[in-house]
Amino acid sequence: KNKGYAITTNAITRFGPLMNGLAEVVEPTGIAAGYRTIKEIKHNDVLVRITWNGTNSRIYRIEAAVWALKETVTSARCRDVISFHDGTNSILAWCFGADAAFRYSTDDLASFTASTFAGTSDNPKFFLNQQNNLSQPRVLFVVDPNALYFVTSLVNGSTVSTSSTIGGAGAQEYFTSLAQDDLGVVYAGKRH
Repeated sequence: KNKGYAITTNAITRFGPLMNGLAEVVEPTGIAAGYRTIKEIKHNDVLVRITWNGTNSRIYRIEAAVWALKETVTSARCRDVISFHDGTNSILAWCFGADAAFRYSTDDLASFTASTFAGTSDNPKFFLNQQNNLSQPRVLFVVDPNALYFVTSLVNGSTVSTSSTIGGAGAQEYFTSLAQDDLGVVYAGKRH
């Protein structure tokens, strides 16, 4: 019995015989050349993509099957983005660490406002939407080198917690991630 050979594209054999594989999907247009994707999330059931070109960060929103540029922040690398509802506002925020104050939108990315939170609390590196075991959701965020904050809204004028210290303050101990498990336990990753 001759099993033969085939040269194909979009084919799989993991289920036995040769079958059609995954269909090719056309990527929507609109992303500027030279920009790479940092993160993509859904905000109010619409895709949002954060890109960076080594110097500037851009945020795009899918509109009529095309990526529409919503904002560019120069000389800043976006580190994270969050979609959060504070009970009044549906907020999308993106943060840049020490490069720039985080920026947020409450109108589906039609306009952005720079944070005016006190001190370095407007320079988060990572956000976390924390809901488990709480009476109302809140956002946790970390600021290099070792500060953890929480707030129930990312809108200017909101009360920001006093910072909690996590680990040391050396440059080799900066944050690498912020996550929570199914029980609500929060984990902050740091260099070591």
